[in-house]
Amino acid sequence: MKRLSHILSLMLVLTLLSGCGYHLRGQGEHALTRQLQTLNLRGVNIYRGFGRELADAIESNSVQLVGDDDAADVVLRVSSPKRRRDVLSVDSSVYAREYSLVTSIRFVFAHSAEATPDREQWSVLEVRRDLVVNPNDVLGSDYEAERLNAEMDRELAERLIFRLRGFTVAGSKQSKVEPDVEKPVN
Repeated sequence: MKRLSHILSLMLVLTLLSGCGYHLRGQGEHALTRQLQTLNLRGVNIYRGFGRELADAIESNSVQLVGDDDAADVVLRVSSPKRRRDVLSVDSSVYAREYSLVTSIRFVFAHSAEATPDREQWSVLEVRRDLVVNPNDVLGSDYEAERLNAEMDRELAERLIFRLRGFTVAGSKQSKVEPDVEKPVN
């Protein structure tokens, strides 16, 4: 009897969640598979770093990566991430103690039969994280910087997938994508 009540309560919760508009990630009305089935990813190494994060995000949305422009619904050209460290503060010994880590990529979506896009058609995504350096734990600060860089790669991949959802496969020759540069909060 107790087991039956647990099953009924679970079914009730699932019914309520589906009725309120909740969907599992990638299963909602903006799922990529409704727009495209195949994608050719160019410009990044899909076996490590940012390229691996991006390939995983694309494949987790049930889109197949292909190596041929003609077989792809969309060609995504992405630059390798550009990373920089901006010094935010220094201590009394004039050593940098706080950095702003910045990672940016340039990208463009194109239909499979198109030639290389013009320079002004490329868009930019940028993310920032602050890193405080402990002078007594340099190795720990390096590990923290690596962790932040990996986190920024994941965020850039997620933002690129979000942009890909807004790209139309059928229709115009080139869909214009507005730049999404995150401004630092003061």
